[in-house]
Formats: sequence, C-alpha cells, structure tokens
Amino acid sequence: MGDNTDWEDYYIPPSLEVINKGRENIKGWDVQYATILDMSLENLQHELKHAPLRAIIPGHAVLHFNCPSDLKQYFDSYQPFSKVWQPSFHYVVKIVLTKKVDRLVTVTSDVYRVKDGKKDLFLNAASFAILDGRWDKIEKITQQELDAIPTGNVLIAVAQE
Repeated sequence: MGDNTDWEDYYIPPSLEVINKGRENIKGWDVQYATILDMSLENLQHELKHAPLRAIIPGHAVLHFNCPSDLKQYFDSYQPFSKVWQPSFHYVVKIVLTKKVDRLVTVTSDVYRVKDGKKDLFLNAASFAILDGRWDKIEKITQQELDAIPTGNVLIAVAQE
C-alpha cells in the first residue's frame, strides 16, 4: 500500500469494467495449481521465478509471495502483520496457467476444430490446410463424443490466386 492509501481505499472492490476485463483475459487459459513439495527457502526462491506462491502456515493461509525477497519477510493477516520466514509452511502452491489449445477431432473423414466448447467443421481438406494444417494433431474420437459437442460454424478458406 502506498503512503496515500488507507484501508478503506485498499478494500474498495474493483470496478465491473476491471472484473470483466479479467474474465475476458483468462478465457484462453486453463488455471491450475501445482503443489510445491520441497519447501526449503532455496527451492521456494527458485519456484518464485515461475509464479507467485501461496502458503499455508499453522492455522491459516498467508499472503502469496511475489518475489524471492518476500520469502524472508511476508504479510500475515494476524498481528504482527509483518513476519519473518520460518520453515513452518504446511502447504505451498503456485498458480500454473496453460494456454488453451484448440483440439482437432475426427470420426470419419470430416475434421472439426473444437474451440470455446463448440465444434467447427472444416469444409474440406483445402480449407483445413489453409486455416490450420496441423494434420498430426487430429484426434480420432467416437461419434458419441462428437455428438456431445455443440455445433459451431463451418470453416471455409479460398486459396489466393
């Protein structure tokens, strides 16, 4: 918190515009958590090179850590608020974001792109070659699996002359 910020300002909920922007930005990502098994100071400092960490200490969770220097002194919601690191974490996790990748699926000769929960049909092999071309990424699925995916669009590409 900056010098000109008080607790009332700090705890003001974000605007709907900010919330909606966050929801839009996260759509292309899968959010998961990875448990950190080696909770030594050296390893936690290494893990912080990948992502912020959240820790559970006896009794409750503490604020996540954002950089290696935060591990030696961290914020806790119980007084004293600023505490020095001790090897007493019960559980540490880091957030892992994985870019969502469109799936390519087929049952027979038709190829579909599964994106945002819908299946889009490539009109023909030429359209597939122009718009995607990842022949080696096409997964064979059952008709039942294909039927369970809502229908989207037909993907058409015209070769440039």
